[in-house]
Amino acid sequence: MASPSFRHLPDLAAPRVIVIADDSPWTGDVHRAMRRAGFESRSLHSPEAAALAAGHRAPAVFLLDADLIAEQGLRWLEALRLAAPDTPVVVVAPGDDPDLRLKTLMLGADDCIAAPFAAQEAVVRVRRAAERRDHLRRLAAENREHRTRARDLRSDLDELRGS
Repeated sequence: MASPSFRHLPDLAAPRVIVIADDSPWTGDVHRAMRRAGFESRSLHSPEAAALAAGHRAPAVFLLDADLIAEQGLRWLEALRLAAPDTPVVVVAPGDDPDLRLKTLMLGADDCIAAPFAAQEAVVRVRRAAERRDHLRRLAAENREHRTRARDLRSDLDELRGS
């Protein structure tokens, strides 16, 4: 089966993905697929290291291995959400553990990929999470602009009424 082309998808400005995983069998394939799709992909082995890296240059998305989460009682997902609340977290969880996938979503994961999976699926889900984040940021900026304009119009109206 041929790999889908991602050329038709909009490019993000220097999108960076931080993969938080041990030596999971899928990480090499995912890194290669992310790079082919135009992402900068970096591996770290703890959310603490990811939070530090995010402080230097925020990633577009965190991709988190649920096997690490299970070992740490899901606290790593919570730590990422606290350290970088605006950065989407996509979790890779075992396909045979629906309870873990549900827990990750309830704790704030933006998406969950059931393993095993194709690396291209991770690319699409990460890209979509980054696009949603960018869309929400644009909406927030527009909202701020509209509020400022409304405040200015109220002020102008008050001046006219006072004249």
